[in-house]
Amino acid sequence: MGVEGPIFRRQKIDFRSQDEITDFAVADQKAFIISRSRHLRRIDIHAENDTKEIDIVRSDGKILDFWPDPKGEAAIFSVLQNGMPCSLLWTLSSNRVKQIKELKNMSITAASWISSSRVIAGALSKRRKTPITGISSFTFEANGKKSFSSNSRRVVLAATTSNLIHFIGTDAVESLDQVFSGYTAGVNVINFPANGTFESKLVVTPIPNENDSRLFAWTCMSGQEVFVGEVNSSADRNRTITNNKIITGHGQTGPIHGLALTRFHVVTLHSTCIAATCLLNNQLVFVDHFEKKEPLRGLVMSNYDVSPWAFSSESPYIFRVKNEGRSVWRIYLDLGEFNEAKKFCKDDKLVQNEIMVAQAEHLLNNQKKTAASYREAAMIYAKTEELTSEIALKFLPNGSLSIQENSMRQEALIFFLKHRLPLVKSISEKGFIIGWLLELYLTSLRDTEDLYGPAAEEVKHHRQNFLSFINDPATRPTILSMKETLYSLLRQHGAVSDFQEIASLIGDYEAIISNSLQNQDWPVAVKTLEKCNDPKLFYKFSSSLLPHVPQKLCAAWETCQFINPEELLEVMASSSTRSVTCRASVLQYIESRDMKALSKEIHNLHLSLLCSVDVEKAEDYIVKKLEGDEKLQCDLSFAFKCLESFSNNCIPMCYLITQSGRWEDAVKLALSNSNGKLAKKLAHRAKNAGDVPNSSLKSIWMHIAEAEISKDPAATGEILKESEGLVNVGDVLKFFPEFATIDHFKQALCSSLVSVSAQIDEYQDKLQQTQISARQIRQDIKDLNRKCYILTPENLCTSCSLPILSSAFLVFHCGHNFRTSCAVKECLSGTKCPKKAAELKALLSELNSNKTSPSTRQKIEDLVADECPYCGIKAVESIDVPLVSSNALEDW
Repeated sequence: MGVEGPIFRRQKIDFRSQDEITDFAVADQKAFIISRSRHLRRIDIHAENDTKEIDIVRSDGKILDFWPDPKGEAAIFSVLQNGMPCSLLWTLSSNRVKQIKELKNMSITAASWISSSRVIAGALSKRRKTPITGISSFTFEANGKKSFSSNSRRVVLAATTSNLIHFIGTDAVESLDQVFSGYTAGVNVINFPANGTFESKLVVTPIPNENDSRLFAWTCMSGQEVFVGEVNSSADRNRTITNNKIITGHGQTGPIHGLALTRFHVVTLHSTCIAATCLLNNQLVFVDHFEKKEPLRGLVMSNYDVSPWAFSSESPYIFRVKNEGRSVWRIYLDLGEFNEAKKFCKDDKLVQNEIMVAQAEHLLNNQKKTAASYREAAMIYAKTEELTSEIALKFLPNGSLSIQENSMRQEALIFFLKHRLPLVKSISEKGFIIGWLLELYLTSLRDTEDLYGPAAEEVKHHRQNFLSFINDPATRPTILSMKETLYSLLRQHGAVSDFQEIASLIGDYEAIISNSLQNQDWPVAVKTLEKCNDPKLFYKFSSSLLPHVPQKLCAAWETCQFINPEELLEVMASSSTRSVTCRASVLQYIESRDMKALSKEIHNLHLSLLCSVDVEKAEDYIVKKLEGDEKLQCDLSFAFKCLESFSNNCIPMCYLITQSGRWEDAVKLALSNSNGKLAKKLAHRAKNAGDVPNSSLKSIWMHIAEAEISKDPAATGEILKESEGLVNVGDVLKFFPEFATIDHFKQALCSSLVSVSAQIDEYQDKLQQTQISARQIRQDIKDLNRKCYILTPENLCTSCSLPILSSAFLVFHCGHNFRTSCAVKECLSGTKCPKKAAELKALLSELNSNKTSPSTRQKIEDLVADECPYCGIKAVESIDVPLVSSNALEDW
């Protein structure tokens, strides 16, 4: 950081004054210069050409003092004219001054403008001979508006050499009675008896401070002391002046001849120099000695900024103020006013850090340490840039201290680390702090338990703080990543009873489940699985839980939508060797899934469990599936083994056999078990299947006939009927027993003859219809052979629209006419046979070359003339050819 230079710097202002300057003032950037004690020159500081000059008094008169109004458009003068005191008023709009009748024969010693038409003045009179040496007046505006209202309050300060009188009250346009009246004598007077003769000065800062307060300064006592105070915007008659002090840091001998006030300094004019003293620490910060040949006559303040003005007999000077608050934070820091120091550090991180470190050290070094002071120091330290380890050392318990103070230090250390944690960016440092905090919390909890007992409220409070820290969203992820350290600390401090709750807070469900399994607390483990709903944990721990709580575990499987049953196949398969309850629970879970989406292996397991739990249900399951023309999704060979192991029922076995296409074997098995009804049912299903040849169907019905007729020849008719002609009487005669008579199959024989007769009649009707159609076709051919067509030059080719008679042509019965070459082209575009395409191309070349031969006509008849290219079989075969080619589309 570069050197900024001095706070105050004197700058000469050259107004090219030819006469001796006897008095000077500044108002609203207008300079008022009194020369020869009688002449006024008003100059715009920023435009010297804007000048107005006037003689205030005659050559025998003298200006004693004057007070310009805040806008620089008028001034009141206290003068001597003809040896008599007089008060005059000058305005910008007038070329002459006029006497103020209200102050006739009075000598004004101080004045303060209230408005452009009102003035508060202090004057000598016969009754009052102690002069008022200074008057200042200002208002605290209502709602920030510069207007008279019932809420605006006016403050008036008046000074003599011994007294400072202050007034405050409601401002009004018509009167100031509410400001001055109502005071008990002496309550609004600050008295410092004067030790000598001097001219007292009173000044007020022209600009309010940050808190809307005003500072004032008053020379008193011996004339070398300055009384400084503050009037706040909340001031009232009970407490008008605050933060008052005596400033003597300028240290000059002799009275003060001029006085000015800035935000942080009081500037004083002495006989040989101008000095600036800091208001905060009463230290001299600036001295400007002037030459004896040109002494400074006065020091004044402007009403628009804090830069003081001084003047000599030759020229005025301005003291430029540059960043006077640059070291204010340091002064406040040295004074121990840390909050004030922070206000003036201008967001400088290094300065803020220095202030906070000093404030925290002040709290720790305080003789009367309390838990609150430790916590406040920890809070401040947490915001600094100091190393965490160095700060933590300041709070570590010390064997030389009392138990109570060590407890406060440990609590403050926890407080510091907790508030430091959010400011840490480094992951490793964050982990270090969290680990340290866990150790401190557990140590504090153990010590509290030893001191008060496990059931004490203090212990509950400490435990709740510990759990709240673990459950904090900002720390939970880091604690989860270092969970092994946490569990190790819990074991070291004997806090295993809190393991479940702590693991739950950080979301370490795997540790909760492992601990529950270790303690054989199976329901808690399942409940934790349901809570976390993590498929990976289900896959990991289900094998351990299934033997003990199968029903709860399988119910938990159902609640977890993200579980893939394929991942649980091995666990579910292990249930085959366990209890019926275990197998039934797994079976229920499998059936709750979408069976169509499951793999063949799970379907195998499902059938196996179903057979082992309820074989009848398994049989019904197979039969219903296959009767509904659904396919079993399990492996058929596995299904055969399951049924062979658990079932003696032939029905599901027969249905399974049909799944492999062995219909005849299935019927034989049904017949071997004397289940003719099932055999017939299977025979009908074989026919409906559509892929069984009639020979096999006949063989199936022959087996049925053999079994049924051998037992009851009367069933012959029903069998012949149900076989729907696949089997006749002649086929089944060999199955009749030797003692059978015609009566046993008479009805079946008659029914068969009637059926054959009906079929013969049906065939005769079809033959007759065929004969009629043949005759009609022969007649159509004769008619076409005798049909002729007349062509004229107007007839055009259907393909190219050229006259049909312009070359060899073909005429078809459908009405389409083609030139022979066009017909060949149409056939060529529609053919897909490479050989035929080659022949057509050769024929087209012969036609184009006009070199035809007798064989050409024969080729035309064979390849083209047999049918119309647009209406014949070729057109039907080319149905998938686009009507418009891709080239034509591009042209479009």
